[in-house]
Amino acid sequence: MSKTTPWRLLRGGTIRRVERLDRERFVVEVHDAPFAPRVVRLELSGVDVAVAHRLLGHADDLDTTDVAEVARRRPLVGEVRALGEHGIAIDDGARGETRLAYERLTGDETLRSSVREALESWCAQWTGDGLPSVIVALVCAPSWSRADVGALLEAWRIDRTSDLAVAIEVVDGEVRAWQGEPALAELHRLSSSENSTLQACVAAMRGALPDPRLGRRLVRLAARATDVPTVADELLQHLAHHADRGTPDLLDRAASTLRSCPAMAARLRALAAQLRALGPEDRTLPDEVEAALHVRAAV
Repeated sequence: MSKTTPWRLLRGGTIRRVERLDRERFVVEVHDAPFAPRVVRLELSGVDVAVAHRLLGHADDLDTTDVAEVARRRPLVGEVRALGEHGIAIDDGARGETRLAYERLTGDETLRSSVREALESWCAQWTGDGLPSVIVALVCAPSWSRADVGALLEAWRIDRTSDLAVAIEVVDGEVRAWQGEPALAELHRLSSSENSTLQACVAAMRGALPDPRLGRRLVRLAARATDVPTVADELLQHLAHHADRGTPDLLDRAASTLRSCPAMAARLRALAAQLRALGPEDRTLPDEVEAALHVRAAV
């Protein structure tokens, strides 16, 4: 099991207890994840074990490493990514991010099997009402393929909604269809290089067809464009090209992190307002369905 898998299986849950046992051990309890037991108790251990939480859009003094305060904030378990060899970052929705550092994790020995059983039971009853058929066909499918990403992308280019964008990212994370897309493949190569520049990342997107995977990468790159005005201009043009109806909310969130650069934050908010004015409201995935997609990828 990879370092991110236990947290991906707990997608949609809430961290409600964090306790330091001694210098090298923490306990983290996750409650009410849709497909996991009601309470999952994990023990994190290691010489440099640590827990922290950051609130987006606030002063730095609202970042905390106090375990009682982290638990009081009840962070959500959202998207998870590895940070180096021993780190994990867990997205807390629009509020912030939880960061954990540890060498070993125990308490998850039966988690995957119990989550798999719960997902299968849910799939047996789920009807998919109100969702695009291309998503319904994949949520409980036994396997995914690169052709599935193509079908989702075709539907996204018509609807431009974030439910399809999320499905594309989750499915492509497993089947790696991005390897056959020049712009995405180049961005992946650049992100793996310590010598890559923001200019090179932006240039890699020139001429690419609209794609939510590029749009979301662009939002993450926006925070790096604060002191390079010409690159920022081109980046914002690409953002509009690859945007969907969920992009304005992502831009507002990115702007809230730019505490040291109000000018760039203002440009992101202005683009968000411009995009909102162009079309109808977004269509999003219900929380339980989004969790099911992520869990399906993890089991």
